[in-house]
Amino acid sequence: MMRQTAAHTDIRAHGWVARLPEGLRPYVLLARLDRPVGTWLLLLPGIWGIELAQGATPTHRAWLIALFAIGSLAMRSAGCVVNDIWDRKIDAQVARTAGRPLASGRLSVNQALVVLAALLAIGAFVLFQLPLVCWLLAPLALLLVGLYPAAKRVTWWPQLVMGFTFGFGAPMGYAASAGRVDWICALLYAGTICGSLALIQSTGFRIWMTMPVSACAPRPASGPQRHGGSSQAVTVRQSCFLPSPWRSVICTGVPGPSQLSLLFC
Repeated sequence: MMRQTAAHTDIRAHGWVARLPEGLRPYVLLARLDRPVGTWLLLLPGIWGIELAQGATPTHRAWLIALFAIGSLAMRSAGCVVNDIWDRKIDAQVARTAGRPLASGRLSVNQALVVLAALLAIGAFVLFQLPLVCWLLAPLALLLVGLYPAAKRVTWWPQLVMGFTFGFGAPMGYAASAGRVDWICALLYAGTICGSLALIQSTGFRIWMTMPVSACAPRPASGPQRHGGSSQAVTVRQSCFLPSPWRSVICTGVPGPSQLSLLFC
């Protein structure tokens, strides 16, 4: 008798999450607080921008990094909530995402909106500590956060949008430290998203921002593509010139459901 393989899921309520009160766990999982990689990917470009800008004192840089750490945690979690609200019906039909709090019904949309409002309030608090130029950039960042779930419905390259979203910490950090936006800031932003552009040109090597999300894309037969979603990784997988066994490893990172679904997806 063959042993049946358990369905892959990106919900892992173990470790410190399992020690939390039962009622609190869905909120932690909704905000992806158990998986901090996405926060790091948002924070590190911000630190690059803070450190590359000239004129700020070491003390002021340390203060900005602390603010960006708080803001990165809050805004990455806010992006996850937005994504899960958009995708809750599709997520319920996909094995990997069916256990998410909204898709499984453990939380309602109204509860998720309350969490989103709280996270945005934390983000606003951080923003109010930054120079005025950062206030002008903030609406662009929010627009990118909202575009990612929409991009999955209208394009096969949503992870490229995510590259622009996570890379936006670089110009924000630079503007916060220098008090201006200039050509150096633009080059820094271009550098943080060049991996996303390189992915398209190199037929699917996982680089920088597109790396974790491309790897987390499921196979077309069981993934969100069946329910109207799109994935850059699946497009790359289908067009990759390598032989099939190597295509699975190189073009999507792992030869099966990935363990790297750590960001908004």
